[in-house]
Amino acid sequence: IIHGVNNKYSTLKSFIEQGCYLSFGKGIMYENKAVIDTFLQTPLSQIFLETDDSNLDINSIYEKAAQLKNISTKELILHIQNNFQTIFKIK
Repeated sequence: IIHGVNNKYSTLKSFIEQGCYLSFGKGIMYENKAVIDTFLQTPLSQIFLETDDSNLDINSIYEKAAQLKNISTKELILHIQNNFQTIFKIK
């Protein structure tokens, strides 16, 4: 899992292609084109969300992420739960 993604897609493309997971946080909340572009190009099956060092509420990050991916928050949560279960081999 690559934590706190704030890079251009071209920088992270090889990691995505190798199956790495990317964790996004406050970078998707603002008009940071590079981070949003990377988020949009990262498959849902490789995404996590975080608050890390920000004072943002995790719910607002989930809402923004769902909006950017054009899916419901509930669907996004299910994808992220599945990612967690896959990584930690939980059935």
